[in-house]
Amino acid sequence: MNHIDATRQGNCLFVRLVGEFATDAAADLDAVLAAAPAACSLVLDLSEAVKLGGLGISYLIRLQTRLSTQGGALFLRNVAASVARELVMRDLAGFFRVVEEWDDDMGDDMLSLLAVR
Repeated sequence: MNHIDATRQGNCLFVRLVGEFATDAAADLDAVLAAAPAACSLVLDLSEAVKLGGLGISYLIRLQTRLSTQGGALFLRNVAASVARELVMRDLAGFFRVVEEWDDDMGDDMLSLLAVR
């Protein structure tokens, strides 16, 4: 079982995934993004994600591509150890921008400065 929590600050969406990534998580994320500006930044908190699996990882790759072609960006935040291992095993650890040291009071313009590649 999984669910997402989403909040928006300006052109930045903050989404927290809880549990395993499944088809309904992709549909929920797509619904959140449909209501957001095209050139938004998405910060995906994975601190409570159990695993992404092939479905979740392929979705995140497509999502990153989609957001970047629209002028937006995808940032992963608080990546759980199990998810980090999945990314390393699939040789994708450096593919996504990971934000560490994020404070919700910071503006979304700080995201690119805090992202680690």
